[in-house]
Amino acid sequence: MSQTLESVKKRINSIEATKKITSTMQLVSSVKVRKLINVFNEKKNILETQKIILNNAVFLSKSDVIKNFNNKLLKENKKENRKLYVVIMSNLGLCGGYNQLLYKYFQSIYKEGDEVILIGRKAVSLFNNDNNIKAYTDFVNVANNLENSDFDNLIDFIIKKYVSDKYNSIHVAYQRYVNSLISLPIAKKLLPLEINYKNNLNSYEPEYIPSLEVFIEKFIPFYLGNYLKTIFYEASLSEQTIRRNMMDNADKSAKDLIESLKLEYNKERQTLITNEITEVVNSANAIKKS
Repeated sequence: MSQTLESVKKRINSIEATKKITSTMQLVSSVKVRKLINVFNEKKNILETQKIILNNAVFLSKSDVIKNFNNKLLKENKKENRKLYVVIMSNLGLCGGYNQLLYKYFQSIYKEGDEVILIGRKAVSLFNNDNNIKAYTDFVNVANNLENSDFDNLIDFIIKKYVSDKYNSIHVAYQRYVNSLISLPIAKKLLPLEINYKNNLNSYEPEYIPSLEVFIEKFIPFYLGNYLKTIFYEASLSEQTIRRNMMDNADKSAKDLIESLKLEYNKERQTLITNEITEVVNSANAIKKS
């Protein structure tokens, strides 16, 4: 076998091995996407109901208690201009420009003095090069399990940071899921809570036990946690969708390249066979003439 044929064959084998990896990752991401779509839609519907409940208690209540109610999580701190961002990126690669696009978007909205809470190992690697931004890395792996105490600790940390009156507001930056092909970087306000709905679930004033004030104080962190958790699921859905699309494109490209190399291999092989036949015929003719 000629060196050219051997080289082409090695390339085909190498690409076929890579194609097995991309095919497997595409399949895994597809399964995760289907699961995450169901979870995200469920969380989003539950969150909308919770938002109305909290709105009814805070804005539509006829109780005298609420007139004097003062909760920092519902009010913007106008004395400060500094913002705190929760930046959600991935732990794994092979998801195209998922992390880089979000990082560039954050740079466009960042102002000097703003601080960040980094989620995901890719966020740490991207922000490590920027020494001007104060970053908190205590919750890098919190997205691995949103049902454990680490997530609750993150919510407590965010609340403590905001009530310290050091920030104007707190935002979460992530890739918003649009559809199966498009995800867009966005920053949503996390605190102060914006929940001013006009619709009311109740035709009468409900009774809050032990009191309306206690209910609101307890329900706000609960709602905030579910709000952030829904965003985490949406960010994960965007990540897996982009990874699935990237692996699908890579799989198709590998298939096309293999077909092209096989054609090149067969042409080279045919050329060698033709040359060998020509040499045999020429040798036979030379023998006859002699």
